[in-house]
Amino acid sequence: MLLSLPMYSGLPAQDVEVIRPGANATMQEFAPHSYTVNSTWVLTDARPDAGSQTYTVRYLADGRFWMVDDMKYPAACNKTNFSGAESKGSIGAKVPGFYGDCRSNTQSGAGYLYDWMFVMQHEEAYYGSSWNPGCTGNPGDKAACRGICPEGWHVPTGNESTGEFTLLNNIVNGGSTSSPSGLRDTSTFSTVYGGYAYSGSLYGQGSIANYWSSSYHSVNSAYHLYFYSSVVNPVTNSNKNYGYTLRCVRNY
Repeated sequence: MLLSLPMYSGLPAQDVEVIRPGANATMQEFAPHSYTVNSTWVLTDARPDAGSQTYTVRYLADGRFWMVDDMKYPAACNKTNFSGAESKGSIGAKVPGFYGDCRSNTQSGAGYLYDWMFVMQHEEAYYGSSWNPGCTGNPGDKAACRGICPEGWHVPTGNESTGEFTLLNNIVNGGSTSSPSGLRDTSTFSTVYGGYAYSGSLYGQGSIANYWSSSYHSVNSAYHLYFYSSVVNPVTNSNKNYGYTLRCVRNY
């Protein structure tokens, strides 16, 4: 069945509009008025501790506005080691004032690597905890799924057939799980193979991509979007103490 999406006059597909200060320059104030599928903007995260980081945002064919750059927040997350939070005692272990653990990445174009506790910014989101934010298919309460995303954005859902990662793959990549080409394309999701962090080391840089979701799977795991050269899986799950990348999606 074909999906009918609204079309808007304005930017031609794949053009880049750099929103100037005073005219929706920030992710927090982003309110586009005209766009088509694949319209693209460059926006600034206005939070004081975000280091004026800018992100490319694109309106994709699933009808949502996605960050198509990996998250790099906060500016203090520049460690080269990574332990992964496995208890409340790990809160702020690497970045004071923040739950969980994060580290920088050696892969060009990739964002920081976060454990699930850091992404969700909740003291109960660690490996071995049954805390569940209730972010499943299309969350009704976006605030519960915001995590470290800017105000007005949330950590994508990844649970089962109604998760935002599944819907994105179905519409943009034709639902394929054997070829990630539709999502890897630089005119769509622009996947970066940033690998992952675990137990102090980096793995899979340049060959694997993992993007956290806000969806709980079990006491030890959460859902994420996984890429390999010939594989894309929008509903896989991994340990919460692994370091994965993140892309936020705008509330709707």
